[in-house]
Amino acid sequence: MKALVVLLLACVSGAAMAAGTRCAPGQHGFAGQGDGQTVDQAIIVCGAQDERDGVSAESAFLRVTFPGYKFLSQSLMTANGDTYDKYVIQLASGQKRIVFFNITEFFGKRQP
Repeated sequence: MKALVVLLLACVSGAAMAAGTRCAPGQHGFAGQGDGQTVDQAIIVCGAQDERDGVSAESAFLRVTFPGYKFLSQSLMTANGDTYDKYVIQLASGQKRIVFFNITEFFGKRQP
């Protein structure tokens, strides 16, 4: 799990996000064509082995992308046949922001 988080942090800090609407086979990091502000522009988490890895990746993305943010809430939702985490955060500036993550690839997976 630590290796995945380190890899994801490297991807985020380098602004590496694969274009497209799905993860490529074997891809680790993030995919998508948007900024996460809507379901249609959700950040897609790629390569997580299970829910714990996926949530760690989401947290890493938020820490790197929004330094000093404050967590306000998280909820689970479905749309268009996919599953999403919806985060409401407060930026360091005080502004509220919604960030959607498409978690379909890892939702419901657990390591034994």
